[in-house]
Amino acid sequence: MPLRIGIIGFGPKGLYGLEELLAQIKHAAIKVPIDIHLFNKTVFFGAGDIYRPDQPRYLLMNFANHNIKFHREGKPNFLDSAMDDYVHWLHKKTGQGNDDMINSFSPRGWVGEYLTHCFDKLCQNLPNHITITPHVATISRIHRKDKGYSLESEEDGNWLPNHYFKKLLITTGHVWHRPQLSVNQKAMAGYIDFVYPVTEQLAQIGAHTKVAIKGMGLTYIDTALSLTEGRGGTFKLLPNGSLQYISSGKEPAKIYPFSRTGLPMIPRTGTQGEMPVPSPIIQDILGKMNAAKPTSFVNTILPRIKQLFHYAYYRTLFQVVGWELKYHPDYSKVEEQVANFHLEYSQLPKFSWLAMEDPFHSIRQPSHSYTSFYLKHLIKEAELGIGKSPLLTATAVWRQISPIFNGLYCFGGLDAPSHQVFDNYYFGLFNRLAYGPPLENAKKMVALQEAGIIDLSYSKNPLYSYDSNTQKHVLKQGEMQEWAHYLVNATIPKANNSNGYQGLLHTMLENGMLRYYRNNNNGNYIPGCIDLDNRGRPYDIDGNINEDLTFYGTPTEGLTFDNDTLSRERNNFASHWAKSVLKTICEKQHLHKNIKTDEIR
Repeated sequence: MPLRIGIIGFGPKGLYGLEELLAQIKHAAIKVPIDIHLFNKTVFFGAGDIYRPDQPRYLLMNFANHNIKFHREGKPNFLDSAMDDYVHWLHKKTGQGNDDMINSFSPRGWVGEYLTHCFDKLCQNLPNHITITPHVATISRIHRKDKGYSLESEEDGNWLPNHYFKKLLITTGHVWHRPQLSVNQKAMAGYIDFVYPVTEQLAQIGAHTKVAIKGMGLTYIDTALSLTEGRGGTFKLLPNGSLQYISSGKEPAKIYPFSRTGLPMIPRTGTQGEMPVPSPIIQDILGKMNAAKPTSFVNTILPRIKQLFHYAYYRTLFQVVGWELKYHPDYSKVEEQVANFHLEYSQLPKFSWLAMEDPFHSIRQPSHSYTSFYLKHLIKEAELGIGKSPLLTATAVWRQISPIFNGLYCFGGLDAPSHQVFDNYYFGLFNRLAYGPPLENAKKMVALQEAGIIDLSYSKNPLYSYDSNTQKHVLKQGEMQEWAHYLVNATIPKANNSNGYQGLLHTMLENGMLRYYRNNNNGNYIPGCIDLDNRGRPYDIDGNINEDLTFYGTPTEGLTFDNDTLSRERNNFASHWAKSVLKTICEKQHLHKNIKTDEIR
């Protein structure tokens, strides 16, 4: 009988897990029968919901094309020559030159097409002893049996009753993080809890209505574009490089976005420039902390991050006027150079961490015009780019040091109090600074503001309420008040113990197959994520590791940091899973292969 393997959730991470397994089987020259079943809730195998190919083209990546690759350098790959990287695939699709596309931002649907293309290539090149069977199903329960694991789906109850799976990889993304609607939310008229797929979820919003949007990140931008450009509106390029919105008459009359800070994300271009801070300086400032775990983020790591932002800012500002900032391990020597610089150039803006963290800190109720002006300022900085804009260069530091911080954060690397502070505050701050929208989309937001459709008057932490008598959503800001027909939740759900999980992870916690992670380092913090070992294998309620199950991607967040959807290197538990499957195959078949299951980066 073939060894039966399952992958539950088959977006990019599930696809990477499959390729890892096929590559390891090929590398070890295993020829025994293997039966692989893939479970995904939609037909978009390999792409998942985020990159589904049928979504509108105006929904753009915030990840430049040159970053998207399927193969990994220096590792076994299942197909060495038959798989293009994304830029080469895109050249074949569009006919545009590679140089024109390297630094561009693609529609997410195009990336989904590429991922499904990669999946098809894997399937077309399977050896005869491996079979792959895709199932459109949402797995809701896993049962441990003597023969392996049986599965239930939401659609059909007991799924494949005679099929037992020896090993399972679970890559379910954000789907189970969204909490159940409360009784009050269910009673609200015009409440939209999730915007994807946008064409279906936002269809109920009529023309000339008023829409409040909770959240001012990337999902908000997708929502605003879906209600305008997605309704037939167009953007006209003006001679000064800005955009003008041409109405279709089908969009809402007003869109009121709001968030805790009211701050827009900092836009960026895809241009590849030099690193904000040379690597030796990064290592000198951050690299020595790896051995000191648990670490206080606030007291130990954050001061060094501020120092790196400060250095990147002034390194660029010095270059603007023809000076050179020289690094010294005694950072007071750097600060002396900065002080002398400002004696010479007193008119140039000083670095301020507070201004970067919250430029609206002294403004209780920023007006629409003030917030719009600030976004225009950010667009000008983004047009200058890294290496010319001190602000953009400083914010790019976070992208540069994120892999190092991941090593400090993972598996209880932060003490409990600062782990909680980082999750609740700094995680969102650094996302706003470093992972903003493409410059084009920021310009579209300004155009919609100038067209009078987006109104930022209530953007910073307004009082929200629902009036059940009028069935309206009410926003209050000081003496001002406005109502909307609809409230759209444009926030991305995260693991949160107070809200719990839905679906599969909920049932696995309920039956004791999983437990919540608890950070007991100098305190007691339960982030809401499941408890895993450093290979992605879960602890059950009694503290035993289940070696047959592996989690990968979003379900590991809280224990790991920043599981970039398209990255094959970050927190790559798929490699460990593939090695463990290979070991099981060899044990079952009594093969004497030297299968190394050591940790792989």
